[in-house]
Amino acid sequence: MKKQSNYLKIIYFIKFFADALFSGYLSMFFASKIDRFSFEYGVLLGVIPFCALIGNFIWGLFSKNLKKNLLLVKIIISLESIAMLLFITIGNDFITLLISTILFSLFNSPCFSMQDGIGSTYSKEENEPYQSIRYMGSCGYLFALIVGAGLISLFKNNYVYIFLIALILNLICLILWFFIKPFENVTNEEKKKVTFLETISNKTFILYFIAYVLIIGCSNVADSYLFSRLLEANIQEYQYSLVFASEVLLEIIILILSTKFLKEKYYVVLLKISVSILCLRSLLLGLDLPLPFLISFACLRGIGWGGFLSVHILILRKIVSNKLITKAITLLTIALSLVNGLMTLFGTKLYSLLGINNFYLLLGGIQLIGIIIIFVMKFEFKEDCINK
Repeated sequence: MKKQSNYLKIIYFIKFFADALFSGYLSMFFASKIDRFSFEYGVLLGVIPFCALIGNFIWGLFSKNLKKNLLLVKIIISLESIAMLLFITIGNDFITLLISTILFSLFNSPCFSMQDGIGSTYSKEENEPYQSIRYMGSCGYLFALIVGAGLISLFKNNYVYIFLIALILNLICLILWFFIKPFENVTNEEKKKVTFLETISNKTFILYFIAYVLIIGCSNVADSYLFSRLLEANIQEYQYSLVFASEVLLEIIILILSTKFLKEKYYVVLLKISVSILCLRSLLLGLDLPLPFLISFACLRGIGWGGFLSVHILILRKIVSNKLITKAITLLTIALSLVNGLMTLFGTKLYSLLGINNFYLLLGGIQLIGIIIIFVMKFEFKEDCINK
């Protein structure tokens, strides 16, 4: 049987490509239909993280073992594709956009959670570095940034055609999932029903969970307001596009290097270095410095995030037992969705109250708490999760 991880690499590339084309232009699509300063526009953006939270929780309840998860991911992508079709066909007013957005958000984020869980399982079973699978997703995302700019110009800001391409790519992903076969040697342990309660009973996971939410949650918030931060320093739009592309490129380079050279004994070391870089980035962006310095500091995200992605799943599957990996990823995604939802509601007010510099210093301070947790943690790895 062919290595399933080879199919997964293609799936990761296409899925991230499709999502960048769709989710990346969703807010612009909303703005083309309704006033972006209206209450309705804020509602459309606000329901996304909360629906992602609900969707991850619901689909996470059904997650049991590899065979079940392979079925679930096909169902989720099918429903996600239907929601994408609604945007293309009937998404013209607030009500239809709201319905389409709710349905899409219930399936989009859970799809990636399920995909990461499955990818982790196959990379371990086939002795394939997880990073070699994950960086294909980053490559797909970077490729979409380049292609997307051309499509916007080609279709003269008609996002429906871009969404149609994303839908076709999503359907190709669905077809490819049917080529992924479950392992024949499924153990009795993997057949047992697993619950969220079993996951949160792991003390090491709880500490990692708290640190993850503080560090990565604030990092995501920092990314959300990055354009506003650099705009105050008089950045041009084309320069910001280059910053964003540079971040993704650095991320890919770090993932490739870790695939080639990273040893198991350095997993925790790279984790500590990566989260420290993400924290340092937030603190430096809070300083009143010239634009070239701020651009350089912004690009640190690619290094820190690339390093974190290289070890996050590898460490997570050592903290929890292999059968709980998808549950663990789902819990982390639910927490991030909650943070994103709260920041959608209160982030702008906090930003206005503190000012941009203090806002970023606050984010860095919160991340520092998470880093302290990581540095004092004793990583107790489950024996059944140690690499073969």
